[in-house]
Amino acid sequence: MFRLPPVRLWRIISLVLLMLSIVFTLTGTFFIQGEIVIHWNSSGEPDGSAGKWILWALLLLAFLSLFTHTSLSKKRPGSNPLSEEMSCALSSGLVMIWTVTEMILVIYHFYPSKSLSSIGLSIIICGFFAFFMLACIRRRKRKILYAGIAAAGAVVLLVIVFIIKAVNYESYSYGSVEKDIPLEAVSQDWNTLYTEVSGKCASYTKDHTLVRIEGAYTRNQADDKVDYSEIVFIFYQYIDENAEGGRISVVEAEINMPANTLDIRRFYGAGKAYGGFLGSEEIKTDELDVITESIQNNPDMKDSGYFTSRIGRDGELVVY
Repeated sequence: MFRLPPVRLWRIISLVLLMLSIVFTLTGTFFIQGEIVIHWNSSGEPDGSAGKWILWALLLLAFLSLFTHTSLSKKRPGSNPLSEEMSCALSSGLVMIWTVTEMILVIYHFYPSKSLSSIGLSIIICGFFAFFMLACIRRRKRKILYAGIAAAGAVVLLVIVFIIKAVNYESYSYGSVEKDIPLEAVSQDWNTLYTEVSGKCASYTKDHTLVRIEGAYTRNQADDKVDYSEIVFIFYQYIDENAEGGRISVVEAEINMPANTLDIRRFYGAGKAYGGFLGSEEIKTDELDVITESIQNNPDMKDSGYFTSRIGRDGELVVY
């Protein structure tokens, strides 16, 4: 029962794939903290996760798939068994499915690209067709080979177009460029605060526009003041409207008021991949004091919580 594929080519391919599965299982086990994303919705957002045991389950499936060629080539009454070549190729294809799936789960944890799951599915589909056609070539089954090549060509073309669109439409880079930058004096006065922060971010915000401000506040009813513990200035630039999904550049300047420090993060990529509505209307510096007034006078605002501010449809600064 547990007999390696007798065809040397498929035996080597299967063993190499199994070794990859072992490497990614150990990588995920020792280097991933917490659960692993295993499912994504239609928008590419993760909506399901599992423990690390899923990696070992996939490794077990890859190992057992090594020996499925014996069942595929077994003679049964009333059915034609697959040839040794084809059964070994399909066996290797099954090993590939579990290995690629495991690779995608582990890679996504370290590089959470929305297009990664689509790329993984495309690799599995193309790989299965490639294994099938290679088996046909080795067995010289020309009619089956030609039909397979035509079908595979159409599938590969669709997959390539899909991957290009997915990567271009959803790809992005996002991360910190500077952290814990000390501020001279964190002021609750908006104009003073913005002047210092914009100076610290000047090298990153060239040609960018301030379009959104958000943060955490506490409303002190006793002296009618608003204290801020966190403020984020968000600067925006539209890069390429001709690119699929558009290309935007966003700079986030986050102030930790108690620590008196500034963190700068940068996003570059497809507009769809950036969460939240940005807007494109510039917030003028002389409008900043409206934020505190709006929080103080808005009965819908809680005594403490988070706020977002941007230019509304009527051209006025709105706070909610």
